Amino acid sequence: MQYFSWWIYVLAGALFTVYAFTGLLYKEGSLVFSEQNAKPLSAVLIVHLEFLLILFGLMWIAPFVYPYLPNWMTDTFNVRGAAVSSVDVLFVLAMGALHLIERRWIYLESEAGGPDAGDEK
Repeated sequence: MQYFSWWIYVLAGALFTVYAFTGLLYKEGSLVFSEQNAKPLSAVLIVHLEFLLILFGLMWIAPFVYPYLPNWMTDTFNVRGAAVSSVDVLFVLAMGALHLIERRWIYLESEAGGPDAGDEK
C-alpha cells in the first residue's frame, strides 16, 4: 500500500460531499437544503467539514497501520481486474457508515413540516 496522493484526497472528499448533499442514495432525494431541514446552513457545513476531517484522518492513518495488519487482511484478490484487499473493502464500508451517520446529523426535520403543512381541510 502506498501513501495516498493529493488527488485521492480530493476525489474522496468530492464523492463524500456529493453523496451527502445530493441524496443520490435515497428515494426522497436531498432534504439537506430543503425547507424541511431545521438545521441552519452554517451548522450543516460545519458538521460536514468535521466528517471530512474524520475521513481525511482515516486516509492519513491507513498507510501507517497497514504494515501491522495480518496478512489475511492485506492480501489482495482480483475484482474485475483490480487488486483489492480486505482493508480496502473495510475502508469503503467505513466511508459508507460515516455518510449514514453524517446524514442523521445534518438533517433535522422541522416541526412545521414544510410549506404544505397547514393546507389540510
